[in-house]
Amino acid sequence: MELTIILAAACTVMVLATAIQSIVIGIFLRRTPAIASEADLDRFRKLARTGMYLVFVGLPAVVVMIVCSVLIGARQGLVGLLRVLLANGVVLVFGLVGKRIEQRARSLKVESSELAGAYRAIAEAWGRKLVPDF
Repeated sequence: MELTIILAAACTVMVLATAIQSIVIGIFLRRTPAIASEADLDRFRKLARTGMYLVFVGLPAVVVMIVCSVLIGARQGLVGLLRVLLANGVVLVFGLVGKRIEQRARSLKVESSELAGAYRAIAEAWGRKLVPDF
């Protein structure tokens, strides 16, 4: 039973991190429907950095989830497998919704060609790199 509690805690961390990031991105999108100024680009840069650093919260939780899932499945059989599938399914749904919202932030209209290159570089780094270099 302790493994189930640890799995639930790790899943909760993942769901909360995703929910917080999605809320922050949603606020950004309402306030910034397009990148029209250097100030908009700076807000996007900060948003991307926050999202990239939030990955460091999620990585340990994912490791814990994997280890607990394997142990629960091995020790508790079918009942354990159902618990694991339920817990991981919730995390998956939140993650898919969060990625969709993140993608909206990374595909905004850019009003000027001067800002477009910087915006594109930040958006690509956010989607592909672990640590921001901008």
